Amino acid sequence: MPCAFDAQCPGARCSASGAECGVCLTPHELGEACGGPLDTCARSATCANGVCVSTKKVEDQTCALGPGGLLPVDKKECDDELYCETQGVTDMSGICRAPHGEGEACSLFAQCRSGLSCVADTCVPGPGKLGEPCGPYPGCADDTLECNSLTMTCQTGTLGLGEACGIVDGSIIAPRCAPPSVCWNANGMTQTTCLMPPGEGEPCARYQCAAPFFCRMKNDNHDTCERPRNEGEACVQANYGAIPCATGLECRGSVCRPACR
Repeated sequence: MPCAFDAQCPGARCSASGAECGVCLTPHELGEACGGPLDTCARSATCANGVCVSTKKVEDQTCALGPGGLLPVDKKECDDELYCETQGVTDMSGICRAPHGEGEACSLFAQCRSGLSCVADTCVPGPGKLGEPCGPYPGCADDTLECNSLTMTCQTGTLGLGEACGIVDGSIIAPRCAPPSVCWNANGMTQTTCLMPPGEGEPCARYQCAAPFFCRMKNDNHDTCERPRNEGEACVQANYGAIPCATGLECRGSVCRPACR
């Protein structure tokens, strides 16, 4: 399968580099055989003597944590297939553990595998789509959905245009804005309300813009809605400060090029 980025592959590994197209590779877990023409290991492992061996800490080893918000911050000392599990918010160390599978117990400290969500202390398929179960970590699959705290299912925002949203009179309003509107305070407003997303050249609203524009994030706090770049124009493939390409194009070698096929 042709690819340009890891995210385009079922196993999240693509052989592409720079401006060239590549093919999807088959990543193997720790201890599994490797060495075939399209075989690879996780990025935290290497293929040694035909077997995937971790270059980081493995299961049951002690790992470091740092102070965070609600939960301690995982310093990523464990292999990419694992996480640093702790027992309390003040702990500065934990143990490398494998994420829990479907039907297994979970909590704020015990994570579920990718593709699962912790609902009622049990790992279930998720994050949820519309009408499906959801939990706090992760919640719903789409930003336009919210996890109803009573039914623990994903639902579409229901607040209409112009309605107050977010924090109202010191309390958090649970429903979100009905898509495509966003909760924002524009033009000097102090109360956040449901507004239509901004267009090209306008300030972003919570990093959101009207389709097909994107939010150009800058270090000067003046994020602006801009158009995706055309073929041959400069682009940036990154989590922060990304400059995407128009439909049918991919950012390879920092230039918008036709998608790999």
